Formats: sequence, structure tokens, C-alpha cells
Amino acid sequence: MPQGRGEDRLEPAILASDALAIASAFFFGTAIVVARRGNLVGTTAAGGYFVNVLASTILFTAILPFILPRGGVPIFGIVLYSLSGITGTLLGRAIQYVAINKMGAATAAPLTNTYPIFTAAIAIGFLGENVSVPILLGTILTILGVATLSSGGEYSRGWKTRYIAVPLTSAFFIAMGTVLRKVAVGLIPDPVFGVAITNYTAFLVYLPFMGVTMHKVSFKITRRGALYFVAVGLLSSVALIAQFAALTNGLVVVVSPLLGISPIFTFLLAFLFLRREERFTYRLILAVLLVVIGVVLVTA
Repeated sequence: MPQGRGEDRLEPAILASDALAIASAFFFGTAIVVARRGNLVGTTAAGGYFVNVLASTILFTAILPFILPRGGVPIFGIVLYSLSGITGTLLGRAIQYVAINKMGAATAAPLTNTYPIFTAAIAIGFLGENVSVPILLGTILTILGVATLSSGGEYSRGWKTRYIAVPLTSAFFIAMGTVLRKVAVGLIPDPVFGVAITNYTAFLVYLPFMGVTMHKVSFKITRRGALYFVAVGLLSSVALIAQFAALTNGLVVVVSPLLGISPIFTFLLAFLFLRREERFTYRLILAVLLVVIGVVLVTA
């Protein structure tokens, strides 16, 4: 007798995928709070990103023998993963750390997490995907969430309304990386290997960029800050692996919305550990909820 949808949801593999998706959201949310702690002890966004991507690269180098795909690997697939590394892992995440430093973790997290809106727009415009009612409704709610933050002045001590452009720029580049990775997975269906390529590319491109711009941007790494950003690199890497494992083995319509709840974890952890450094208002809570619900609708 065939199983119904409700019974399918109880299969251990699917339940494990749901748990992995929640774990991924938790690790991503935690990484943002830890990055903020790194900023607060003197490590700048540029220095923190270098430590983060270095830690991730070392991790993937250690596990590389176990994740190398068997047989030939299409060169175009590697190119797409590499471009994803430049747009999403390098530009997207590096700008995200600037946003965290300027605005605080609780505020930057929901704004950066609007990237599925940009992902949907790029997919509709360039990949020919269809616009659905949930996408439209989710986009409207997300815009309302962003507007709620931008209309209320300063919420995290010291940040100005114009800073909202920083996490939204980060979201745009993360979305570009997501779309490129989505196409690349079709050519090299090994997402963990793909994530390793994106990290290698981001690290190799960032090195000369760091050398050229070090005298122009604030590049500082403190001992305590370095430890925090090593943790950020490890948390982000584990989160990506958990995310792809969940998407590979679970139901996309369930896993994707679960991945979108990471700002809730960020908000709760920031409230516990950053209460003295950041302001928590009802307007901020409303904005976080609007963005999370909007992202869940877009990814459902």
C-alpha cells in the first residue's frame, strides 16, 4: 500500500534532513553573533574575513581526500563553482561582515537573509523560472521588513539608516553565488566538493586583494578576535555542509523554509550575549519576523 505524504514525512532520512536544515540555520545564525564578538574585541571586518576564509580553507583541505569526486570533473562546473566563490563566498560574506560591524548582529542578519528574494529575481530573469503567489507575497513581506528598519532611525547603537544598503548588497552577491552554485550542482552533483572549490577560490582571490587594499581599509586582527573568527569559519563551513546534506536528502519544499529561520537564532543569541552592545526594540522584532516569514514564503 503506497504511503501518503504524511507518512513520507516520518521517514528517518527526511526527519534527519529537517534536523540538518535547522542545525544549518542555527550554525549560520550563531556565526553572525560570534563575528560580532570578534569585532567588539578589535578585529575589523577585513581582518575577520581573512581569518574566517583561512580557517574554512584549512578545514576543506583536511577533508579534501574524502570528498574528491570519482571520475572526470567538467571544467565548466569548476568555473561556475569558482564564480560562485567570488560572488557569494568572497563579496557576499565579506560585505556581510562589514554590515555586522556597522549595524550589529541582530539588525544585519535579517537584512542579509533577504538574499532568497534576489535569488528568485535572478532565477526568474535568467533561468526562466515562474513567478508564484508565495514569491510575490514573500517579496512584499520582506520589503515591508526592510522598510520597518529603515523608517525608524537608529536601532543598533551608532548605525545610520543609509547603512541598510550594505547588508542588502551582501544579500545580492550571496544570491548570485547561490544561483551559480545551483547551475554548477547540475554539472558536478557533489555540493561538498563544490563548497570546497568556492572556499579555495575566495581565499586565492582575497589574498592579492588584501595586499593591494590593506593600506586603504582597516585591516586589524587581535588575538581574541582571531579565535572568534576561526570559530566563524568552522561554523559557516559546517552550516554549508549541513545545508547541502539537507537539500540533497530531504524535501526541498520543507528544507528551504527551515534554512530561512537563521535570523531568529541570531536575534535570540544576540539578545542573550550582546544586550549591552545592541538595542532590541519592538520595531526590530517586527522587522525580523516580517523578513523571516517573507523568506520562508519565497523558498517554500
